[in-house]
Amino acid sequence: MLEQRFLTLDALRGVAAIAVLTLHVPDRTFANFLPGSYLAVDLFFLLSGFVLAHAYDARLRSGMSARAFMLQRYIRLAPCFMVGSAIGLGLACYAVTKGALPAEQAIASGASSLLFLPTPFALLSNVFLFPLNAPAWSLFFELLANLIFAVPALRTRAGALILTGLSAVGLVWCAFVLGTLDGGFRASTAYVGLARVAFSFFAGVIIYRWWRRSTFRLSLPAPVLCLATIGIFAIHAEGGARAGFDCLAVLLIFPAMIVLGAGARPGRYPAIASLLGNLSYPLYATHVPLIRLLGLAVGMAYGDQAMSAFGAVGSVVLLGICIAFAFGVERLIDQPARRWLSARWRSKAVSAAAD
Repeated sequence: MLEQRFLTLDALRGVAAIAVLTLHVPDRTFANFLPGSYLAVDLFFLLSGFVLAHAYDARLRSGMSARAFMLQRYIRLAPCFMVGSAIGLGLACYAVTKGALPAEQAIASGASSLLFLPTPFALLSNVFLFPLNAPAWSLFFELLANLIFAVPALRTRAGALILTGLSAVGLVWCAFVLGTLDGGFRASTAYVGLARVAFSFFAGVIIYRWWRRSTFRLSLPAPVLCLATIGIFAIHAEGGARAGFDCLAVLLIFPAMIVLGAGARPGRYPAIASLLGNLSYPLYATHVPLIRLLGLAVGMAYGDQAMSAFGAVGSVVLLGICIAFAFGVERLIDQPARRWLSARWRSKAVSAAAD
Protein backbone atom coordinates (compact mmCIF):
# COMPACT_ATOMS: atom_id res chain seq x y z
CA MET A 1 0.00 0.00 0.00
CA LEU A 2 1.20 3.52 -0.74
CA GLU A 3 0.93 4.72 2.84
CA GLN A 4 3.19 1.90 4.03
CA ARG A 5 5.92 3.48 1.96
CA PHE A 6 5.62 6.56 4.17
CA LEU A 7 5.14 8.74 1.13
CA THR A 8 5.13 11.96 3.13
CA LEU A 9 8.58 11.05 4.44
CA ASP A 10 9.60 10.30 0.85
CA ALA A 11 8.55 13.82 -0.08
CA LEU A 12 10.65 15.24 2.76
CA ARG A 13 13.63 13.25 1.55
CA GLY A 14 13.23 14.57 -1.98
CA VAL A 15 12.93 18.18 -0.83
CA ALA A 16 16.05 17.72 1.32
CA ALA A 17 18.02 16.27 -1.61
CA ILE A 18 17.12 19.24 -3.82
CA ALA A 19 18.16 21.58 -0.99
CA VAL A 20 21.59 19.89 -0.84
CA LEU A 21 21.87 20.35 -4.60
CA THR A 22 21.40 24.11 -4.21
CA LEU A 23 24.48 24.24 -1.99
CA HIS A 24 26.72 22.88 -4.71
CA VAL A 25 25.73 24.85 -7.80
CA PRO A 26 28.42 27.48 -8.56
CA ASP A 27 26.13 30.51 -8.30
CA ARG A 28 25.40 31.34 -4.64
CA THR A 29 21.86 32.71 -5.08
CA PHE A 30 20.10 29.59 -3.83
CA ALA A 31 22.77 28.72 -1.27
CA ASN A 32 22.38 32.18 0.25
CA PHE A 33 18.63 31.64 0.47
CA LEU A 34 19.01 28.17 2.05
CA PRO A 35 22.25 28.40 4.07
CA GLY A 36 21.27 25.58 6.42
CA SER A 37 20.73 22.98 3.71
CA TYR A 38 23.64 20.94 5.06
CA LEU A 39 21.21 19.89 7.81
CA ALA A 40 19.47 17.80 5.15
CA VAL A 41 22.10 15.13 5.83
CA ASP A 42 20.92 14.85 9.44
CA LEU A 43 17.36 14.52 8.16
CA PHE A 44 18.54 11.78 5.78
CA PHE A 45 20.14 9.87 8.67
CA LEU A 46 16.97 10.21 10.75
CA LEU A 47 14.74 9.02 7.91
CA SER A 48 17.10 6.14 7.23
CA GLY A 49 16.95 4.92 10.83
CA PHE A 50 13.14 5.11 10.81
CA VAL A 51 12.70 3.32 7.48
CA LEU A 52 15.33 0.64 8.13
CA ALA A 53 13.81 -0.15 11.52
CA HIS A 54 10.47 -0.55 9.73
CA ALA A 55 11.96 -2.79 7.03
CA TYR A 56 14.50 -4.85 8.97
CA ASP A 57 13.79 -4.89 12.72
CA ALA A 58 11.60 -7.98 12.50
CA ARG A 59 13.87 -9.72 10.00
CA LEU A 60 16.97 -9.17 12.11
CA ARG A 61 15.14 -10.48 15.19
CA SER A 62 14.06 -13.51 13.16
CA GLY A 63 17.62 -14.52 12.35
CA MET A 64 18.76 -12.38 9.41
CA SER A 65 22.53 -12.19 9.68
CA ALA A 66 24.50 -8.96 9.82
CA ARG A 67 26.30 -10.09 6.65
CA ALA A 68 23.03 -10.52 4.74
CA PHE A 69 21.74 -7.19 6.01
CA MET A 70 24.90 -5.32 5.00
CA LEU A 71 24.83 -6.99 1.59
CA GLN A 72 21.29 -5.69 1.11
CA ARG A 73 22.44 -2.22 2.08
CA TYR A 74 25.35 -2.40 -0.37
CA ILE A 75 22.96 -3.47 -3.15
CA ARG A 76 20.71 -0.54 -2.29
CA LEU A 77 23.43 2.09 -2.26
CA ALA A 78 26.07 0.88 -4.71
CA PRO A 79 24.62 1.46 -8.22
CA CYS A 80 23.95 5.21 -7.91
CA PHE A 81 27.12 5.74 -5.92
CA MET A 82 29.17 3.96 -8.57
CA VAL A 83 27.68 6.15 -11.31
CA GLY A 84 28.68 9.29 -9.44
CA SER A 85 32.12 7.91 -8.58
CA ALA A 86 32.71 6.83 -12.19
CA ILE A 87 32.13 10.43 -13.31
CA GLY A 88 34.46 11.60 -10.56
CA LEU A 89 37.11 9.07 -11.58
CA GLY A 90 36.90 10.24 -15.18
CA LEU A 91 37.48 13.81 -14.02
CA ALA A 92 40.39 12.67 -11.85
CA CYS A 93 41.99 10.88 -14.81
CA TYR A 94 41.60 14.06 -16.87
CA ALA A 95 43.31 16.00 -14.08
CA VAL A 96 46.15 13.46 -14.09
CA THR A 97 46.70 14.02 -17.83
CA LYS A 98 46.90 17.77 -17.16
CA GLY A 99 49.39 17.31 -14.35
CA ALA A 100 46.93 18.69 -11.81
CA LEU A 101 46.63 15.48 -9.78
CA PRO A 102 49.14 12.73 -8.93
CA ALA A 103 48.18 9.43 -10.55
CA GLU A 104 48.54 7.55 -7.26
CA GLN A 105 45.85 9.72 -5.67
CA ALA A 106 43.41 9.00 -8.49
CA ILE A 107 44.14 5.26 -8.30
CA ALA A 108 43.83 5.13 -4.50
CA SER A 109 40.61 7.13 -4.51
CA GLY A 110 39.07 4.93 -7.19
CA ALA A 111 40.03 1.70 -5.43
CA SER A 112 38.78 2.80 -2.01
CA SER A 113 35.51 4.06 -3.48
CA LEU A 114 34.63 0.55 -4.63
CA LEU A 115 34.40 -0.40 -0.96
CA PHE A 116 32.75 2.82 0.22
CA LEU A 117 35.96 3.68 2.06
CA PRO A 118 37.60 7.13 2.31
CA THR A 119 40.70 7.77 0.26
CA PRO A 120 43.91 7.10 2.23
CA PHE A 121 45.15 10.55 1.23
CA ALA A 122 42.40 12.20 3.30
CA LEU A 123 44.38 11.55 6.46
CA LEU A 124 47.55 13.03 4.99
CA SER A 125 46.33 16.20 3.32
CA ASN A 126 42.81 16.78 4.74
CA VAL A 127 41.19 16.56 1.32
CA PHE A 128 37.60 15.36 1.04
CA LEU A 129 37.16 11.87 2.43
CA PHE A 130 35.73 10.95 -0.98
CA PRO A 131 37.33 13.33 -3.50
CA LEU A 132 35.72 11.57 -6.47
CA ASN A 133 32.23 12.04 -5.09
CA ALA A 134 32.27 14.37 -2.08
CA PRO A 135 28.77 13.63 -0.63
CA ALA A 136 29.75 9.96 -0.25
CA TRP A 137 31.17 10.78 3.19
CA SER A 138 27.64 10.51 4.55
CA LEU A 139 27.14 7.14 2.85
CA PHE A 140 30.27 5.85 4.57
CA PHE A 141 28.93 6.93 7.97
CA GLU A 142 25.49 5.60 7.03
CA LEU A 143 26.91 2.13 6.37
CA LEU A 144 28.85 2.30 9.63
CA ALA A 145 25.61 3.03 11.48
CA ASN A 146 23.90 0.21 9.57
CA LEU A 147 26.59 -2.20 10.74
CA ILE A 148 26.13 -1.12 14.35
CA PHE A 149 22.35 -1.47 13.93
CA ALA A 150 22.86 -5.10 12.92
CA VAL A 151 24.77 -5.92 16.14
CA PRO A 152 22.29 -7.70 18.47
CA ALA A 153 23.48 -6.03 21.69
CA LEU A 154 23.08 -2.55 20.20
CA ARG A 155 19.77 -3.36 18.57
CA THR A 156 18.10 -3.68 21.97
CA ARG A 157 16.04 -0.85 23.37
CA ALA A 158 18.62 -0.08 26.06
CA GLY A 159 21.53 -0.20 23.61
CA ALA A 160 19.85 2.18 21.17
CA LEU A 161 18.85 4.60 23.96
CA ILE A 162 22.34 4.69 25.45
CA LEU A 163 23.98 5.21 22.07
CA THR A 164 21.51 7.94 21.12
CA GLY A 165 21.89 9.73 24.45
CA LEU A 166 25.68 9.72 24.35
CA SER A 167 25.76 10.83 20.74
CA ALA A 168 23.34 13.68 21.53
CA VAL A 169 25.86 15.01 24.04
CA GLY A 170 28.62 14.57 21.46
CA LEU A 171 26.53 16.34 18.84
CA VAL A 172 26.04 19.41 21.00
CA TRP A 173 29.76 19.48 21.84
CA CYS A 174 30.69 19.24 18.13
CA ALA A 175 28.27 22.02 17.19
CA PHE A 176 29.70 24.50 19.67
CA VAL A 177 33.33 23.54 19.06
CA LEU A 178 32.94 23.93 15.30
CA GLY A 179 30.27 26.65 15.44
CA THR A 180 28.05 24.59 13.16
CA LEU A 181 27.13 20.98 12.34
CA ASP A 182 28.37 21.42 8.79
CA GLY A 183 31.19 18.90 9.11
CA GLY A 184 32.12 15.29 8.52
CA PHE A 185 33.33 15.41 4.93
CA ARG A 186 37.02 15.92 5.74
CA ALA A 187 39.32 13.96 8.05
CA SER A 188 39.65 16.97 10.35
CA THR A 189 35.89 16.99 11.04
CA ALA A 190 35.17 13.26 10.80
CA TYR A 191 34.22 13.29 14.49
CA VAL A 192 31.30 15.56 13.58
CA GLY A 193 30.11 13.07 10.99
CA LEU A 194 30.22 10.28 13.57
CA ALA A 195 28.16 12.30 16.04
CA ARG A 196 25.65 13.32 13.38
CA VAL A 197 24.98 9.81 12.13
CA ALA A 198 25.05 8.18 15.58
CA PHE A 199 22.38 10.47 16.96
CA SER A 200 20.09 10.88 13.99
CA PHE A 201 20.14 7.29 12.70
CA PHE A 202 19.43 5.71 16.07
CA ALA A 203 16.95 8.42 16.98
CA GLY A 204 15.11 7.38 13.83
CA VAL A 205 15.19 3.75 14.98
CA ILE A 206 13.82 4.68 18.41
CA ILE A 207 11.11 6.91 16.92
CA TYR A 208 9.92 4.12 14.63
CA ARG A 209 9.76 1.56 17.47
CA TRP A 210 7.77 4.00 19.59
CA TRP A 211 5.54 5.03 16.69
CA ARG A 212 4.78 1.42 15.74
CA ARG A 213 3.46 0.61 19.23
CA SER A 214 1.90 3.98 20.01
CA THR A 215 -1.67 5.04 19.33
CA PHE A 216 -0.41 8.58 18.64
CA ARG A 217 -1.26 9.42 15.04
CA LEU A 218 -1.34 13.21 14.95
CA SER A 219 -0.02 14.32 11.57
CA LEU A 220 0.51 17.34 9.37
CA PRO A 221 -0.11 17.50 5.60
CA ALA A 222 2.89 16.77 3.41
CA PRO A 223 3.00 20.29 1.88
CA VAL A 224 3.16 21.83 5.35
CA LEU A 225 6.04 19.60 6.39
CA CYS A 226 7.89 20.22 3.14
CA LEU A 227 7.54 23.99 3.57
CA ALA A 228 8.68 23.65 7.19
CA THR A 229 11.77 21.79 5.99
CA ILE A 230 12.60 24.59 3.56
CA GLY A 231 11.99 27.11 6.32
CA ILE A 232 14.50 25.39 8.59
CA PHE A 233 17.11 25.38 5.83
CA ALA A 234 16.43 29.10 5.22
CA ILE A 235 17.35 30.18 8.76
CA HIS A 236 20.35 32.52 8.78
CA ALA A 237 22.52 32.47 11.89
CA GLU A 238 26.17 32.75 12.85
CA GLY A 239 28.45 31.76 15.71
CA GLY A 240 26.73 30.44 18.81
CA ALA A 241 23.31 31.10 17.34
CA ARG A 242 24.16 28.90 14.36
CA ALA A 243 25.39 26.09 16.59
CA GLY A 244 22.36 26.41 18.86
CA PHE A 245 19.85 26.37 16.02
CA ASP A 246 21.58 23.38 14.37
CA CYS A 247 21.25 21.45 17.63
CA LEU A 248 17.60 22.50 18.02
CA ALA A 249 16.80 21.37 14.48
CA VAL A 250 18.55 18.01 14.73
CA LEU A 251 17.66 17.10 18.32
CA LEU A 252 14.04 18.29 18.41
CA ILE A 253 12.52 19.72 15.24
CA PHE A 254 13.45 16.96 12.78
CA PRO A 255 12.35 14.14 15.12
CA ALA A 256 9.02 15.92 15.65
CA MET A 257 8.61 16.26 11.88
CA ILE A 258 9.21 12.53 11.40
CA VAL A 259 6.56 11.72 13.98
CA LEU A 260 4.09 14.11 12.34
CA GLY A 261 4.94 12.86 8.86
CA ALA A 262 4.96 9.10 9.49
CA GLY A 263 1.19 8.85 9.66
CA ALA A 264 0.46 11.61 7.16
CA ARG A 265 -0.89 10.97 3.71
CA PRO A 266 0.71 12.84 0.81
CA GLY A 267 -2.57 14.55 -0.05
CA ARG A 268 -3.81 14.70 -3.63
CA TYR A 269 -0.39 14.10 -5.14
CA PRO A 270 0.97 10.71 -4.02
CA ALA A 271 2.75 10.23 -7.35
CA ILE A 272 4.78 13.41 -6.79
CA ALA A 273 5.72 12.31 -3.27
CA SER A 274 6.77 8.91 -4.62
CA LEU A 275 8.80 10.53 -7.40
CA LEU A 276 10.58 12.81 -4.91
CA GLY A 277 11.45 9.81 -2.77
CA ASN A 278 12.72 7.79 -5.72
CA LEU A 279 14.86 10.64 -7.03
CA SER A 280 16.35 11.69 -3.70
CA TYR A 281 19.18 9.19 -3.50
CA PRO A 282 20.20 9.16 -7.20
CA LEU A 283 20.25 12.95 -7.08
CA TYR A 284 22.32 13.05 -3.92
CA ALA A 285 24.77 10.40 -5.12
CA THR A 286 25.49 11.88 -8.55
CA HIS A 287 25.03 15.65 -8.50
CA VAL A 288 28.45 16.85 -7.32
CA PRO A 289 30.58 15.01 -9.91
CA LEU A 290 27.99 15.83 -12.58
CA ILE A 291 28.20 19.54 -11.71
CA ARG A 292 32.00 19.33 -11.91
CA LEU A 293 31.76 17.62 -15.30
CA LEU A 294 29.35 20.23 -16.63
CA GLY A 295 31.59 22.98 -15.28
CA LEU A 296 34.54 21.51 -17.16
CA ALA A 297 32.47 21.31 -20.35
CA VAL A 298 31.32 24.93 -20.01
CA GLY A 299 34.88 26.07 -19.39
CA MET A 300 36.14 24.26 -22.47
CA ALA A 301 33.29 25.58 -24.61
CA TYR A 302 33.44 29.19 -23.43
CA GLY A 303 37.13 29.77 -22.91
CA ASP A 304 37.44 28.90 -19.23
CA GLN A 305 34.27 30.82 -18.40
CA ALA A 306 33.13 29.87 -14.89
CA MET A 307 29.60 28.53 -14.54
CA SER A 308 28.88 31.04 -11.79
CA ALA A 309 29.01 33.77 -14.43
CA PHE A 310 25.64 32.56 -15.74
CA GLY A 311 24.03 33.57 -12.44
CA ALA A 312 20.75 32.27 -11.04
CA VAL A 313 19.41 31.39 -14.51
CA GLY A 314 22.38 29.11 -15.09
CA SER A 315 21.81 27.53 -11.70
CA VAL A 316 18.17 26.80 -12.54
CA VAL A 317 19.28 25.11 -15.76
CA LEU A 318 21.90 23.17 -13.83
CA LEU A 319 19.35 22.07 -11.24
CA GLY A 320 17.10 20.83 -14.04
CA ILE A 321 19.93 18.89 -15.69
CA CYS A 322 20.92 17.24 -12.41
CA ILE A 323 17.33 16.24 -11.63
CA ALA A 324 16.80 14.88 -15.15
CA PHE A 325 20.06 12.96 -14.95
CA ALA A 326 19.06 11.49 -11.58
CA PHE A 327 15.73 10.42 -13.06
CA GLY A 328 17.53 8.62 -15.88
CA VAL A 329 19.98 6.95 -13.49
CA GLU A 330 17.14 5.79 -11.25
CA ARG A 331 15.14 4.27 -14.11
CA LEU A 332 17.88 3.00 -16.41
CA ILE A 333 20.66 1.98 -14.02
CA ASP A 334 19.64 1.88 -10.37
CA GLN A 335 16.45 -0.18 -10.63
CA PRO A 336 17.80 -2.75 -13.14
CA ALA A 337 21.12 -3.07 -11.29
CA ARG A 338 19.45 -3.62 -7.93
CA ARG A 339 17.09 -6.22 -9.40
CA TRP A 340 20.01 -8.06 -10.99
CA LEU A 341 22.17 -7.93 -7.85
CA SER A 342 19.27 -9.04 -5.65
CA ALA A 343 18.50 -11.95 -7.97
CA ARG A 344 22.16 -13.00 -7.96
CA TRP A 345 22.26 -12.83 -4.17
CA ARG A 346 19.08 -14.89 -3.80
CA SER A 347 20.31 -17.53 -6.24
CA LYS A 348 23.57 -17.89 -4.34
CA ALA A 349 21.72 -18.07 -1.05
CA VAL A 350 19.47 -20.85 -2.42
CA SER A 351 22.50 -22.74 -3.78
CA ALA A 352 24.30 -22.45 -0.45
CA ALA A 353 21.24 -23.73 1.41
CA ALA A 354 20.93 -26.67 -0.99
CA ASP A 355 24.56 -27.62 -0.43
